[in-house]
Amino acid sequence: MEIVWEVLFLLQANFIVCISAQQNSPKIHEGWWAYKEVVQGSFVPVPSFWGLVNSAWNLCSVGKRQSPVNIETSHMIFDPFLTPLRLNTGGRKVSGTMYNTGRHVSLRLDKEHLVNISGGPMTYSHRLEEIRCHAGKVLKNYSCDWWPFKNKTKKQNKTKVLQ
Repeated sequence: MEIVWEVLFLLQANFIVCISAQQNSPKIHEGWWAYKEVVQGSFVPVPSFWGLVNSAWNLCSVGKRQSPVNIETSHMIFDPFLTPLRLNTGGRKVSGTMYNTGRHVSLRLDKEHLVNISGGPMTYSHRLEEIRCHAGKVLKNYSCDWWPFKNKTKKQNKTKVLQ
């Protein structure tokens, strides 16, 4: 079963962290998985189509207003049962290799020093493998009370859920 989740955390007035996690899966869908308008002829691989291709992604077909994301602070509800986010490095410094892909800067963590994230809204512990940093003049898809963010950091984990 594939697990995909995304959590938004407001750090400062102009900074947002998006955490995405999923289990490792073969890259069989890489050829059509995109936000592009048209890939081949009239084929349009938009998010609403993804849920039709794979039942594990059915929320992509029925979800409404997934982007842009505007966090309206007046609608936020405090959850007293939400535990703090925990980052477990095993007492070691985090190390990895940084890449500039031309689209984003990526830090791929060394596999010999495992980093696990748990707590918050997560039921399980997840292993962090890569941190992607996206930056631009203004990110139109992310705002807080309609103020756009200038930067975002996306932590994407393509790993197994730890038990």
